[in-house]
Amino acid sequence: MNIPLQLKLKMGIYNIQINGVSIKVRVVDDESLVESGVDELNSKLRMNLPIVGKSPRCEVSSTDHLLVGIDFKFQKQSTRPSLLLIYAKDFCLIVQLGRMSTFPETLATFLRNKSKCFVGFKIGSKFSSLINHSFFHLGKSVCSTVRNGVEICELAAMVLKKPALQKCGGLLELAREIGFDMKEAVNMNKENPDWSALCFSPEEVKYALDEAYNCYQMGKKLLSML
Repeated sequence: MNIPLQLKLKMGIYNIQINGVSIKVRVVDDESLVESGVDELNSKLRMNLPIVGKSPRCEVSSTDHLLVGIDFKFQKQSTRPSLLLIYAKDFCLIVQLGRMSTFPETLATFLRNKSKCFVGFKIGSKFSSLINHSFFHLGKSVCSTVRNGVEICELAAMVLKKPALQKCGGLLELAREIGFDMKEAVNMNKENPDWSALCFSPEEVKYALDEAYNCYQMGKKLLSML
């Protein structure tokens, strides 16, 4: 299907509501579109930079520009990731990895940024699944990003000084431990959509976004305690 990139950029935009917050989501299935999405991510992170001389009680946390929520989605009984989700502030980039022949260099560069805290749930094993597939020809570059992945349960354990949280069984359990309200979260027991599909409904995008969004918000709450 030969659709001009300018049109595909517009087709891949969703506006999703979570907990009363409007979130812009960009879904891309072409390596040439990834750069636009990464530019948007970097723009959001720059907006979170603390302002010199601003009151310490200002709305933007001094750590918000360091934090990125991250998640992968897999087809049932597959170890090859179909989607990569990267969340910052009120924007999420969803990269349809399963529809690409190589891992975009622009994306690898972004994920190698050691000044960012890429927080997710069971993120180490998910990154490992990514680099175990030879079809991602930039495997060596991607491999170096694993050091940047931060397990949300381990982050909570270190901030709250509660070692038992390292073995937390799920995000809902962790949310209760740190006092984060997930009552409006999407039902996590829902059967997974087809993550290799050509396109997604707004409901499917919201479901996909759930883990990256909540890891980001819990990470933000934890880092605000420092």
